[in-house]
Amino acid sequence: MFLQAYDDHADAIYRHLYFRVFSRARAEEMTQEVFMKTWIY
Repeated sequence: MFLQAYDDHADAIYRHLYFRVFSRARAEEMTQEVFMKTWIY
């Protein structure tokens, strides 16, 4: 279930974050944080 959500949404979340922060590295970190918080929840 979690992996399916990651596969379905990771790219869109990354793109959204990238266009807000204009940094690939920061967008990748933030995307990872989103899914870590989801996993813990």
